[in-house]
Amino acid sequence: MMKNNTPLALVLASLIMSSAMIMSVRAQDGDAMQTFFFEKFEGLTVRVNATSELDPGQNAAIEICINCTSDDVTLNSLNLSIYGLRRGKDKISLVNFSVTEATPLVYHQTTEHNYSVATPVDVWGTTYAELSFEYANVGGTHEVERSFSISLVRNVYLEDLEKQFGDLNASHQQLISDYMQLNGTFAELNQTYWDLRQNYTSLQGVANALDDTRRVSVILVIVAVFFVATTIYLVMRRPKEQW
Repeated sequence: MMKNNTPLALVLASLIMSSAMIMSVRAQDGDAMQTFFFEKFEGLTVRVNATSELDPGQNAAIEICINCTSDDVTLNSLNLSIYGLRRGKDKISLVNFSVTEATPLVYHQTTEHNYSVATPVDVWGTTYAELSFEYANVGGTHEVERSFSISLVRNVYLEDLEKQFGDLNASHQQLISDYMQLNGTFAELNQTYWDLRQNYTSLQGVANALDDTRRVSVILVIVAVFFVATTIYLVMRRPKEQW
């Protein structure tokens, strides 16, 4: 069983390594490809694919596919210019690709031109492409110029600020919630304080009344003792009758 499973394990390991390498390349060059331009012309069709979305500083992959749809078609020249927006505002040129050598195209075959565009770290927003080419067929020579938007460079700085703002806003809301809770607790404690103070005042009044009662009781006891003592004294001092 161990010998039979060894080739399968090697195949699985190779597939895993290949997948990891592909994912690494995609991570460096941005997200998946997307078609940004497609048009049919007399004798050929042109399609432009590019990286859909990427971060500043990453490379955008661009692929120009020219499919010949008739005989006797020659691509005389091709030019592709890519522009970006510095800080999302100022238009700057990122790269220019040119094919100046005349290339005969084969009927029903697709010719591909692949390029890689490095985006500066201070460029974000939508990038733009200007495509121009000249080709000849039995109908003559044709010149084509097209402009279209292409890859989106994410504004990671704005996204980071928005994330920080969201975190700060969440902290602010939490602080407000804590403040309201503490304010409610303070109100409860303040009410308890006034209740205790009122009870203390009431108890103090009762204590004063008890103190007055105690004083009166002491006076009454003294008066009673004095009265009893006086009575005994008078009885003892009264002359005895002679029989």
